[in-house]
Amino acid sequence: MGDIDRPEYTLDEIFRYLEAADKPCIVAIDEFQQIGKYPEKNIEALLRTHIQKIRNSHFIFAGSERHMMQEMFLSAARPFYHSADILELNAIAPDVYIPFIIEHFVKCNRKIDVVDVERVYTLFKGHTFYIQKTFNEAFADTPAGETCTLETIRTAINNMIAANDTIFREILSNIPEKQKELLYAIAKDGEAERITSAQFIKQHSLTSASSVQSATKKLLEKDIITEINKVFSVTDKLFSMWINQMYGNKAILP
Repeated sequence: MGDIDRPEYTLDEIFRYLEAADKPCIVAIDEFQQIGKYPEKNIEALLRTHIQKIRNSHFIFAGSERHMMQEMFLSAARPFYHSADILELNAIAPDVYIPFIIEHFVKCNRKIDVVDVERVYTLFKGHTFYIQKTFNEAFADTPAGETCTLETIRTAINNMIAANDTIFREILSNIPEKQKELLYAIAKDGEAERITSAQFIKQHSLTSASSVQSATKKLLEKDIITEINKVFSVTDKLFSMWINQMYGNKAILP
């Protein structure tokens, strides 16, 4: 492949290979928003130009940073503006996911209370990665023939939080103070609404509405918080739990 320092040549090679293929191609690019962070400022435009010209390939652009993906495809100033249909992958429905988890415990001669599974699903808002990791650890700590207890599940989650302690401290150390104050407030509420209102500002001892607006913009850009239908939350649910544990706000699965 081409020189990594000359990405335009590497792209040329990739698209020549696709054009020469003897059958239609489907190209899936994961974490697509990362190209917006490349030091080369024209990569987005170069890639868009290549995609427009090719006739035998279809592209899937996947990304986990909602704010950046929306900006790439919905901003008229960006090369990929309205170039693709947008599909948001929602959480797996609880009536599908919860029986799936219980079934796997039962198959391996273990029991688990449906209420405890529901609590974990609600805690992580259906986020597959953390739900799966929680129950993988809890399953491993439950001997065959026994029941996975709430305490076992709670320990699994606390272990996950502890394992990420260094990463979360590093993230927090790079966030300016005003943004931290807003982040703490949103983490404490879990899901925060009307964050520029006088009530929210007073409740969380924030400075002013303009300060909150500025901090919100920066935290959204860094994908540290997420906004859905004017409701704000910390994007990484485990990070939110870690913040709350640090400041003694909430116990895990009380």
